[in-house]
Amino acid sequence: MKQATKYILTVILMFIVFSVIVKISFLYYNAKLCPFHLTDVFCVLWHGLFMDISMSVIIAAFSWFVTILALFIPRFPLRAVLAPWYMIQIFLLAFLFWGDVMLYEAWGFNINYAVFSYLSSPGEGTASLTWWYIISRALLVLGTMAVLGGGLIWVTPKRLAINEGWRTRLGKAALVTVLLCLLGSVYWFIPNDCCLRGYYCDRLLLNNATQNPYYTLMASGIESNKPLCNQFQTMEQDEADQYFQGLYSATEGITDTLLRTPTPNVLVVQLESQSSIFIEELGGFKGVTARQSQLISEGILFEHVYANSFRTDRGTVSTFSGNISYPTTSLMLTPEAYAKLPSLAKSLSSAGYTTEYVYGGNLKGMQADKYLHAMGYTHQTDMHHFAPKGAKIVSAAPDSLSAQHIFQLIKRKPLDEKWHIAYQTITSHEPFQAPSRTLKNDTLNVFAYTDAAIGRLVDSLKTIPQVWDNMLMVLIPDHSCMFHRSYEDPDYFHIPMIWCGGALRKRGVRVDKIMNQSDMAATLLAQLGISHSDYPWSRNVFSPAYTHPSAYSTWPSGYIFVDATGTSSYDLFGNYIIHGGDSAFMEKRLAHGQAVLQTSYTLLDQLLAK
Repeated sequence: MKQATKYILTVILMFIVFSVIVKISFLYYNAKLCPFHLTDVFCVLWHGLFMDISMSVIIAAFSWFVTILALFIPRFPLRAVLAPWYMIQIFLLAFLFWGDVMLYEAWGFNINYAVFSYLSSPGEGTASLTWWYIISRALLVLGTMAVLGGGLIWVTPKRLAINEGWRTRLGKAALVTVLLCLLGSVYWFIPNDCCLRGYYCDRLLLNNATQNPYYTLMASGIESNKPLCNQFQTMEQDEADQYFQGLYSATEGITDTLLRTPTPNVLVVQLESQSSIFIEELGGFKGVTARQSQLISEGILFEHVYANSFRTDRGTVSTFSGNISYPTTSLMLTPEAYAKLPSLAKSLSSAGYTTEYVYGGNLKGMQADKYLHAMGYTHQTDMHHFAPKGAKIVSAAPDSLSAQHIFQLIKRKPLDEKWHIAYQTITSHEPFQAPSRTLKNDTLNVFAYTDAAIGRLVDSLKTIPQVWDNMLMVLIPDHSCMFHRSYEDPDYFHIPMIWCGGALRKRGVRVDKIMNQSDMAATLLAQLGISHSDYPWSRNVFSPAYTHPSAYSTWPSGYIFVDATGTSSYDLFGNYIIHGGDSAFMEKRLAHGQAVLQTSYTLLDQLLAK
């Protein structure tokens, strides 16, 4: 029995050591996101220790179960039985743990259940990965299997020595099992508000580093698999209704007319990963998006727009269906929702517009083609259109090529045709590689490249005055970018929205209303005199009923709420205030955000049940 106990404790200790090594790697791999000191490393390890202990016991549970069998079955081949299990287990754990380390840089949150929604479309999930990235990470996983998996096999006895009576073995096995259960439960004995549960400081990277990826995946999986109406329901319904009231009221009517023609042609350009950090007029870097700066001087800049979400699949639904975002659900990956969602294409088609969607990437990724078809974009063009004839391998078309296609497409349209074209850029997607270079930094360079492509498109359209003068062009990102910013930065979700084109009645105007990316749809339709009553989550910001300007954004582990009093954000799985802002209004902002969160899930459940 002593041999069995020593063995299982060794296995648990090896898993704890592996977790510690991963935590240290997490910090140093992502160090550029948040500077830290050596003392922070020890703090992270201490505050995450109890979670690691509990998770290590749980991970080792199967090994102990097999060990118990070996105690009562003479000559049981313990090592032979557990060796293949360890190889499979370590492969999965290495994939999860190292994936958490590597993906945090791009995603900004610990791996959780939301990542499984992207497995149905691996092309989208790997769009930002180079071959070297994939190969090097595969070698890391294989190395972990060799070292940790091999080590576990080496410490596993071939057979256990049985030199006690079966009653003694049974009693001792039961006692060890109880002790292991207590050890595995140690993390759950810690109060929710105790820093030993992992969240111990005001720096998001350090708090996320304390988390054990296995726990994060389990906790988010439990929440995500609850019925929609039960997810994140932490506030009493009456209180939620009170804080939700007035945030998403009907907003028909306008107080300001921006257009000089009631039926302009509409080009919506969804800019990949664009952020306010690249716009000089919004306090960003100078000289990156010079052409957009020019369009701002010629058009209308909405200064306080916030992206609804963190990835393209969710951002696209927010842009073109005017819908809110959800931490655990992607509507683009929920086909049963398609028929119940509004869209710009549907609304404009009803008003006599033709519709079309153009994208330099792959529209089959994340079921985008199916979503867009259901939304009314029956004619779609993606990277396959730009591929050389007979090409077997197709890569994304650079924005300069797809933008030129947009110009030719518009140029061929009859002057008496009312049209709406949605155009989505791709070059500024990770890994931030542009066909040409004007700036030294790779990230800044790709945004300058896309900006130049949009500028050339505008220059080309202006050569046809009868087209440009009757056109409204809306530039709006799908989401923001993890460049010098993360979710603990209140400005991470801050994005630009620019309206330009000859159809505008005003020039050089700045709109300072706080709003969401999803509000673009209702605001645009109201300017066109088209009802947006079927857009419950989109608000016309020029309506006299828009009395509480606000923005609400989510990512898989949290939300942010912004209004005139400031900004607050909250981590849903750590129950942790990431950014409080002005303390006098912090609790009210967080209450508004929580009310929107749980109301959004309740209404989504009702929508899908219809």
